[in-house]
Amino acid sequence: MEVIPILLLVVTSALSAVNAINVRKRSDDTSPLETVVMQLTTDLNKLQAQLTAQNQLQTQLESEVTALKARLAKQEQHAAFLAQFTSSGTNSTTPATGPFVYNHVIFNDGDAYDPKLGVFTAPYAGVYIFTTQFYTHGTQQSRPVVDMLLNGKYIIRMAFDSESASPGYEQDSHATSITVKLRAGDRVWVASAYHSEFFVYGSVHTFFSGALLFAE
Repeated sequence: MEVIPILLLVVTSALSAVNAINVRKRSDDTSPLETVVMQLTTDLNKLQAQLTAQNQLQTQLESEVTALKARLAKQEQHAAFLAQFTSSGTNSTTPATGPFVYNHVIFNDGDAYDPKLGVFTAPYAGVYIFTTQFYTHGTQQSRPVVDMLLNGKYIIRMAFDSESASPGYEQDSHATSITVKLRAGDRVWVASAYHSEFFVYGSVHTFFSGALLFAE
């Protein structure tokens, strides 16, 4: 691309030199001189057109490179986790208020899930999927109803069979998933819908998981 500007300079200088020559017009030399000037002008116009085309191509290539860098940056954004309610499969009690704290973390890619609070915080804007499962045990003091909440507002609710509160009813298991669009900084957690405690089996029986499907 540096060659064309040099050629333009040479041609422009030649034109200036031709225009500066004080030539006595004669019938036998006017026509050749005009021909040279016209040819140089044509060549100059072609070089200018080529330079413009190359500048446009460079701008287009720079835009494509910028777009590719942005796509690669999004592909490098990742977040996924799986956490169990407890490490033991024995019976445990859920809290009546606040997020359920799934403290036995199987993996936490991107460290977006806080095992001390039981809260997932979206590190990127994008589309996520979340899953939760509960395996209730025996006699319950109240019917288990569980919410998954986004910034404090429930986005999905899971209710167990009313018979699970009846004496002698052994187990009940439910799982649910949801795909949701989040902004960076949005928080998702699981909690009791009606601020009541209930019994669940821990380990693989009761868990909370989520993953970023794609960033925006």
